[in-house]
Amino acid sequence: MLGMDRRQFLGTASAATATGWAIGSANASGAQVLLVHLVGGPSQLDTWDPKPGAASECRGPFGSIATRVPGARLGELFPRLADRLDRVTLVRTLHHDAEPTHEAGFRILNTGTAGESGHASGLARAAGGMAVPGRVGTLGQAVATGQEAALESRGWAVAGHQPNPVRLFGEALEALSRGSRMVTVNTAETVFNRITWDCHADMGALAGTLSDYRDHLAPSLDHGLGWLIDTLESRGLWDRVLVVVAGEMGRSPRLNARGGRDHWTGAWSGLVFGAGAPRGQVVGATDRDGAFPVSDPVPLSALHGMMARALGAGASSIGENA
Repeated sequence: MLGMDRRQFLGTASAATATGWAIGSANASGAQVLLVHLVGGPSQLDTWDPKPGAASECRGPFGSIATRVPGARLGELFPRLADRLDRVTLVRTLHHDAEPTHEAGFRILNTGTAGESGHASGLARAAGGMAVPGRVGTLGQAVATGQEAALESRGWAVAGHQPNPVRLFGEALEALSRGSRMVTVNTAETVFNRITWDCHADMGALAGTLSDYRDHLAPSLDHGLGWLIDTLESRGLWDRVLVVVAGEMGRSPRLNARGGRDHWTGAWSGLVFGAGAPRGQVVGATDRDGAFPVSDPVPLSALHGMMARALGAGASSIGENA
């Protein structure tokens, strides 16, 4: 069903986590959490909030496709997800009011606040979590991002510095099966000299482009998400594991002079599924250019709060922001 509002979404998530789930060897007071961090911040217009009616300098080079949720369209690069959208919740109005940097968004997602004072309350620290393949290092500023001294680093071992989500998601599920409360999959360990979602197209250390979305990032993520959704259900893990998929920011609605997109925190999209999350819901809508919410804005800290509730970690941004 299209059009679940923010309060329904947050209220449903709060009620679900309050009742507790069956979670095998994990702590009986909460679920297990898999956070998929799309490092760099994907463009909402070129992924899960396409705007075919926008001006060409905004809508970008990709078309849109229908999904299994009537009325909801995704970018054409995500056919597998489109075929499974009736099993997940799509949130289109994530935003925050802190500075538009990778570090600020990453801290909010992991600690609930953009300030470094939230470092000690990171979800991974509270849950004894780990990262696959390793924690994120310097994104641009040498500041804490909520993972330092909290996660077990395995090092970056993906050939060509490109993410292989199926392998990474498989490692994450193995860690959860061994009793980890939380696993974070970081799709890169830095935004510098890597193929990441940080598509400035500056031809230097941040040379990522929308062509990388088409040729590498989107097909890989689409395949990985399809595998993850199907595997959680086939292995009987759907009610045990809460999955949150999000970047730390979105991208500018208007293409820059090089055909890339720059930092943007006014609105972007994420996914939530498993462990009591509503199925087939689209939360919120953005304006014609995908720049700002026009209904049901969801602060990024709400995702942190949802994960905290699922883990029984105590901290909750849901109540504070609903």
